[in-house]
Amino acid sequence: MAQRNQGLTAKGIERLAAGYHADGGKLYLQVTATGSRSWIFRYQRYGRRRDMGLGPYPFVGLADARRTANECRELLFRGVDPLDRKHGQRAAEKAAAAKQMTFADCAEAYIAAHRSGWRNATHASQWPAT
Repeated sequence: MAQRNQGLTAKGIERLAAGYHADGGKLYLQVTATGSRSWIFRYQRYGRRRDMGLGPYPFVGLADARRTANECRELLFRGVDPLDRKHGQRAAEKAAAAKQMTFADCAEAYIAAHRSGWRNATHASQWPAT
């Protein structure tokens, strides 16, 4: 009977050469020529290959990468693109952060930061007036 590949191991990851190394289930470890390592979830959606970064190794360990890849596979099964969902969450976070600071707050912060660079007090008084 043929022996089944068990995927990557924690010890084996340290010895891998440059390239993409499959763990199974669309999870890959990308090793660059400089030796840096990062996890990639590679899938195809609407005839187009998509690569979703899951984080650098060893900050994201093998077990965490497998767990995240499993979540991504579940999203794909439900018809949700995991990369689009990730980008949508980031956009929502940026929008929420932008709403926390009003234009008036931004203008006051800018004036306070640049007041020392203006040549005279007239310039300092003109900025808040405008």
